[in-house]
Amino acid sequence: MLGASLACLYSLPTIVGEAIHVFGTRQQKEKYLKPIIEGKLTVAEALTEPRGGSDFFGATATARREGDFYVLNGQKRFIVGAEGADLFLVYARTNQDATSHKAISALLVERRNEVEIQHVYGLMGTRGGGTGRVYFGMCKFQWGT
Repeated sequence: MLGASLACLYSLPTIVGEAIHVFGTRQQKEKYLKPIIEGKLTVAEALTEPRGGSDFFGATATARREGDFYVLNGQKRFIVGAEGADLFLVYARTNQDATSHKAISALLVERRNEVEIQHVYGLMGTRGGGTGRVYFGMCKFQWGT
């Protein structure tokens, strides 16, 4: 019998790929979409947070723009596929003054030293999904690539 974790893992390329296809730049589409579809690049969607669950507008992770770069700081929890992901679709607060949908942005963040992954053990129903906690500690990445 196949568990829920397999279904979750199979859905990630669709969730992240669709976001890139609809909202990504030409460079992002060229760099990420084909490798995702070919299975050469693994992805995870980083939405859930310790205090707000899966509430987009309650996100406490922040990303501030510094010229051509963003600096991402915060944490996510129960992220299916985090353990092996090469690329994360991260939801973070980019406008501290806004209270609506304009306060949150979806950002593409590659796995690197500033991205810490901790595997979560003993979850009920999704043990095989590589679920983890993801910490972004002043993670600097280039805007639009």
